[in-house]
Amino acid sequence: MSHVLSASAWRLTFRSDVRGLSLARAFGLRLIAEAIGNFGLTGRVVGDSMRVSVLGPVIPIDDRISSVALDRAAYILSSAVGSVTGILAAVTLLSLSGVWRVYALVFAATVTLVVVLALVSFAEAWHLLSHITRALQRLPWAKKWLEGKASVIESAEGKLLRFRSRAPKSFWAVIALYVFSQMLAIAEVYLLLRFMGVGIMPVGAFVIEAFTKLINGVGALNPGNIGTFEGRNLLIARLLGFPAASGLTLALCRRARILFWAGVGALYLTAWSAGKGQTAAQA
Repeated sequence: MSHVLSASAWRLTFRSDVRGLSLARAFGLRLIAEAIGNFGLTGRVVGDSMRVSVLGPVIPIDDRISSVALDRAAYILSSAVGSVTGILAAVTLLSLSGVWRVYALVFAATVTLVVVLALVSFAEAWHLLSHITRALQRLPWAKKWLEGKASVIESAEGKLLRFRSRAPKSFWAVIALYVFSQMLAIAEVYLLLRFMGVGIMPVGAFVIEAFTKLINGVGALNPGNIGTFEGRNLLIARLLGFPAASGLTLALCRRARILFWAGVGALYLTAWSAGKGQTAAQA
């Protein structure tokens, strides 16, 4: 359900005609990006770049870039807001130790500052990428590489910054879809723990998901979050006072779900590559 919601949100970020991009195809392309994204921060960059390239020339390149950037920004923003809210709830409702309370408040304040700066830059239409591109063009080693790309970057950034004012309904629909997607993640935690017999309240699941996203961000440089994914759930279980075995089982269940959809994404990528090869051979 979360992948379907994310694919629907992504389709809403385009400003050109996307009748050729069905929901099923957008769903498959997102699965490809998520499968590659399991290989850490570099994987996410490569996965999103593939989304841009796989769409092909039917959709203008600047619209492809801005749509993927908007989609990723909406996900990061909704995750950040969810993390801050959940951690503040943990500080208020749970008996955290002094050290954990300080860590939680520092993290919440830092993320809040970043989110506010991002929203202000978006609302005030600060063309940061364009300014950075022009500055890089003054460097001899970057000037040649940026030739022909600067205009695309400026056009994509312009569409990105004008999205809210030119398509307010689509903008708020994207935000609503991602908020609902975050709520599904909390529901997943709650249901898994309840099925394991852990007496947890919805607010507890909310706190777990908030800390999960926090440690996910820390482990972004670790390909696949191997080790950190399971270790963080043991840590969260200890923090919230439920059995460590339940925390590890929660991590393994969610890992199984991630691997399943990564496998589907890999199959979709294989089928797309085979179809592209056949088209090239016929040409």
